[in-house]
Amino acid sequence: MLVKRTNKPITQILVNQILNREFANRVKKMGIAITNSYYTHGNYDWVICFNANDMREAKSFVEIYNKLYEGYVSEIHLLENMFSAVRCGVTNPEIEKLNDFFKV
Repeated sequence: MLVKRTNKPITQILVNQILNREFANRVKKMGIAITNSYYTHGNYDWVICFNANDMREAKSFVEIYNKLYEGYVSEIHLLENMFSAVRCGVTNPEIEKLNDFFKV
């Protein structure tokens, strides 16, 4: 998930929510695991990687995020990982299967 925030100044309360992992703990109860979360510089301010059982759960994840950080989020783009070519510096041993995604 790519998140772009608004220009609204961040409050200490919001920083505390992030530090206390309030959102992560909330979605964990739903069975969704946040695997990586990055504060970034560039077009987007946060990149959050998570595992959900299906797209319905992923969309619920986004809605909860929107509600919790209402007023601080200007854009969210939800992406689905289709195939890993390299993960943690290790090339996928089945990388040839990437051909299946580009057959015409």
